[in-house]
Amino acid sequence: MTKQNTTMPFANLDSRSLNALQTVAEKHLTALKRYEKNYEEVVKAISSLIDDSQKQIVCCICGQMVYDLLSCNPDPVSLSGRCCRECDVEIVIPARAKQHHLFLDVFDK
Repeated sequence: MTKQNTTMPFANLDSRSLNALQTVAEKHLTALKRYEKNYEEVVKAISSLIDDSQKQIVCCICGQMVYDLLSCNPDPVSLSGRCCRECDVEIVIPARAKQHHLFLDVFDK
């Protein structure tokens, strides 16, 4: 049984094989760097989402503090800002329904 050289595992390779091995290693290193960059971008995006989820705004209808990600579109009650879920359910959705019925009444006549 021949003893393998553990300190220099590629010592017996010819230059062509070493070049091929180096090319493969460089491709893997490039892929690893690309993966690392993508990983950093994903971490940054997740951190941004977490930061945004903690951001609070004032409801444009009642003035209550509400998390921005949980806020609603207040149109047609208000054309700017965001509203809380309670105002959306109690004020905005009924206003939209009324606006929708008025719209349908015009075309039914």
